[in-house]
Amino acid sequence: MTDSTAPRIAASGLPPLTPEAADTVLIERAGPVTTLLLNRPERLNAANTELFARLTEALHEVDRDPDCAVVVLTGAGRAFSTGKDMKAPQEFAAMEDRAQRSRRVFQTVRLLRDLPQPVIAAVRGHAVGAGFALAAACDLRVIAPDASFNPVFTDIGMTPGDLGLSFHLPRLIGAGRAAHVLYTATPVLAQQALDWGLASEITADPRARAQELAADLARRSAESLRQTKELLGASASASSLHDHLLLEYRSQVICGETAAHERAVQEFRSRR
Repeated sequence: MTDSTAPRIAASGLPPLTPEAADTVLIERAGPVTTLLLNRPERLNAANTELFARLTEALHEVDRDPDCAVVVLTGAGRAFSTGKDMKAPQEFAAMEDRAQRSRRVFQTVRLLRDLPQPVIAAVRGHAVGAGFALAAACDLRVIAPDASFNPVFTDIGMTPGDLGLSFHLPRLIGAGRAAHVLYTATPVLAQQALDWGLASEITADPRARAQELAADLARRSAESLRQTKELLGASASASSLHDHLLLEYRSQVICGETAAHERAVQEFRSRR
């Protein structure tokens, strides 16, 4: 049986945040549901170095919180995130500095995937570039009718190899659709996102709906949610059905030893 309260991702080792970074991502807790709010609405939540540093710290805080079962990631104001802040001068420093910042940014999306709790993206308005990539790295996406996922990269002479987007998008919508979207920098609008499986539902208030869905998930065993996320993640790179069946067996053994499963069995037997 695993210790479900133990942190599952490595310690960050990051330096203390600057005062400018402290409010770029807010943490809001409501019982077992934690909402991470990208908080630069005046810049449509464009992501600069400070925002990524704060998001990384916030993910570590969530991982250390034994009471958090599900996470909602969303943006303040009328956009999820318009991606890299093109007006931030520090983003265009010397190559060595850019490489170091890139490594820190890569760590952010890796932590998002390694987080044991399911993460639901609540997307309103634009999710551009890195914002698109962050939403794609989440486990579920609940979106507004005005949501737009825009891989702008080839339009600005860049590659969509950003924050795992070229890894996640083909797995979400299929290789052919992803190739068309990424080569042509074509935005994926709300209805198309729903039809293609990029979004799970369209709703007028995605943040409220995502928090409602998160609360519903949180009623379930925390260990079963963790094991389900681990299985789904492993399936994307499974080398064989045999290996994945072994992983499934392991997860069944772990969950079968939990108190939550024992209670469910007793309740089922009592109903019979």
